Amino acid sequence: QVVGVYLGDVDTDRASVTDSPKSDPAEVVRQVLDGVEAGDDEVLADELTRNVRAQLSEPIGARALG
Repeated sequence: QVVGVYLGDVDTDRASVTDSPKSDPAEVVRQVLDGVEAGDDEVLADELTRNVRAQLSEPIGARALG
């Protein structure tokens, strides 16, 4: 089984250089394991990636970038 896992910053030492919102690593792992168990094709682990994914289904030009 192949599962695409998409996420923004995770609360790790590497991400400590940014003030952006960060996901709890344990929560990300829980979501991934739940997705694998459910047979999901992708796991969107945070609000950022859920918003980006939702916009991918909009027609080109529906939302101005900027």
